[in-house]
Amino acid sequence: MGLCAMLWPPTGDLYRHTMDYFDYIDKDEFELKLGQFDFILYYLSYVFANLGINFELVRFLFVFLSYMIVFFIFEDMGKTTEFITKHYRISLCIFFFSVPFCLIAFGLRYGFACSLMYLGLYYLLIKNRKIGWVYACLSIMTHYSLIVMLLLIWIVRLGINISSKRIVWFSFLSFIFLSSIFLEKIILLLPLPGFIQAAILAYVSGYWSGEHFEDHSLGFRLASILSYITIYPLVYYFLQIKEKSKLNSFLIIGICLWSVCSVSSELFVRTSLFLIFPLLLYMLSVVNMSGHLKKMQLILYFLIITFCSQLYSYRRVLGISDMYKLGYSSSASILFHTYDEEWIHKNVSFDGDPF
Repeated sequence: MGLCAMLWPPTGDLYRHTMDYFDYIDKDEFELKLGQFDFILYYLSYVFANLGINFELVRFLFVFLSYMIVFFIFEDMGKTTEFITKHYRISLCIFFFSVPFCLIAFGLRYGFACSLMYLGLYYLLIKNRKIGWVYACLSIMTHYSLIVMLLLIWIVRLGINISSKRIVWFSFLSFIFLSSIFLEKIILLLPLPGFIQAAILAYVSGYWSGEHFEDHSLGFRLASILSYITIYPLVYYFLQIKEKSKLNSFLIIGICLWSVCSVSSELFVRTSLFLIFPLLLYMLSVVNMSGHLKKMQLILYFLIITFCSQLYSYRRVLGISDMYKLGYSSSASILFHTYDEEWIHKNVSFDGDPF
């Protein structure tokens, strides 16, 4: 999957990150914008640019490490979870398809930040080990938006235990009838720095709140919905289980946040994609072997649909890529593969769309 990421063409967000890499070449100093603390990708780009290392290797590292994190959690849970022991293959497939590959390969920062936060969450809420704070902090240094999830983990770690799931139903009903204006007022009241509030508000109202779908076909809109459809059966199964734990409390608050974010398509999609993996961990940690296999098989089918729909969404992008080289090139040659500036100017427009 890391090699696939290296062959992913630089369009959209990846186009912007690639051009930043070219701008860093021969720069004497690394600079960040005022107040910017999610610097990991930019610093790596600066280092790679000045060492003459292809930018594609950043994509390789982010995707490779994301899968390694998920498989580490899978193997570690397998030591104590009866379902994983008895149904190893289906569990392996569930964890494999839970990695947001397209999200990482296309945008880098948010997808990789989610993987780091998963490891932090696993250590802090399931293993009860403080090393999780390190990974959680690395996550927000990769993408600032994960600070919200860090706050939720911190609230649960303080000892706030929420076991009643009625609050989830209340949040569903409340935000069906509320507009983004109400959400904007809540964000402005939160004790967050001004630049973070501005960044979140950019997703709550305007183009990225839903207008961007008007620039795409009906097929793209359907694929976008299918890209996070797994969240619905997972939330449904979650609400049926009565169990007290730190992860349970985190998910109750997280699902309430998810319902709040429903007024903005971009925030809703991002929150949905993040919550899928913690919900999977919850399902496996409280597994009841009686009748549970069919539920997990259904979840796997949804995950496969999600993965395929994401690939469909990027079919134009993949159409101009060198992905076909996976069929005959060696791993070593792919590791040295690069999309140079000349190729980018011939195949990608200045707004990041493929020609």
